[in-house]
Amino acid sequence: MTENSPASGGMLQTATLNAAEDVNLDLLLGDWISQLTGLPRNLCRRRWQESPPVQPARDTDWCALGVTTVTPDQNIAATFKDNVYTLHLHETIEALFSFYGINASQNAMSLRVGLNVSVNRTFLTNNGMTFLRSSDVRRVPAIINQLTLMRSDISMQFRRQEQRTYPIQSVLVSDGYITTTDGFNCKFSTEYAE
Repeated sequence: MTENSPASGGMLQTATLNAAEDVNLDLLLGDWISQLTGLPRNLCRRRWQESPPVQPARDTDWCALGVTTVTPDQNIAATFKDNVYTLHLHETIEALFSFYGINASQNAMSLRVGLNVSVNRTFLTNNGMTFLRSSDVRRVPAIINQLTLMRSDISMQFRRQEQRTYPIQSVLVSDGYITTTDGFNCKFSTEYAE
């Protein structure tokens, strides 16, 4: 691996990542859903897993959730201080929550309506996110082995500010010549500049 420095002549990699990316973001949302709906935490599951657990019985209430889209804003703010270049960007995160079981629609509505209570949004705020909007609750039951599996889907959008830092060293000394088109030459040095 190359050194993460402009002096190496290579690309710079970010020195920090958002703490809630990929799997961690799904787990964070799972914690929130469990607290908001009252479903046991082990029944608020990531939608996509390397080794999926056994699906609960058809009359068991549970939720599958996952982030489906992360859309960054086009404009990014940047600051440079103490040899650290920091990019500040905002992004919209969309997640799909699928509720299963005999109370699938009720649990989906508990999530949707529960967001109107400000204390229920505190968990998101404490994790650097805010609630933006939600879809309608969609009932999408499936027939499996001639039995109906109740399912209700709701998608939600959240906003988040992310910061990425890059270690960029300041130029301390610079020497050179300035030459104009009319032949004027001037040597400069920033070594003693204040």
